[in-house]
Amino acid sequence: MNVSFKNQHPMIMHLQRFATDSDANVSRKREKWQCTLPKTIEEYRKALQSEGDKRVTMALQTAKAKWEEEYKQKLYKERSEAIQAAQVSVEAREKAIREKAEKDMAALEKVLNQTELKLKTIYLLNERKLPITFVDFLLDQNVKKIERHIDQFQIAFNRAVEEAVKESHVTQRREEGA
Repeated sequence: MNVSFKNQHPMIMHLQRFATDSDANVSRKREKWQCTLPKTIEEYRKALQSEGDKRVTMALQTAKAKWEEEYKQKLYKERSEAIQAAQVSVEAREKAIREKAEKDMAALEKVLNQTELKLKTIYLLNERKLPITFVDFLLDQNVKKIERHIDQFQIAFNRAVEEAVKESHVTQRREEGA
């Protein structure tokens, strides 16, 4: 099977008719993929720096868009909460204010009572000529309990003082006798 192409005419095809892109798109694509290689290390570094700057800029733009979206969502949430708070009736606000004031008053009364009990304990210790440094150990919830604690403390304190005095006399006699 010997085929000869001498007598046949070449077929001319216009391939551009079949192309989907226009000439402008084709030339842009060619330009996009055409690049010149840097000739020196300095040009290479500049090209790398330029590409790095482009990527950083893109990353910053993406992060900025994300932050803006988060800020918008947060702002929307805060606005809706503010609207809800504004819709709360005056009575509810007054009730909340009243409850807060009652809590504050209770806390102040507690502090005042503790201060009064501490002063009463100091007075009782001074009256019995006991050291006031033990006031925090003897402090309790009411005066009767404080008086019981002071009574027990006074007994123990007096015993300790008596024993210390006896011990002191015994050591003095031994020193005098020796």
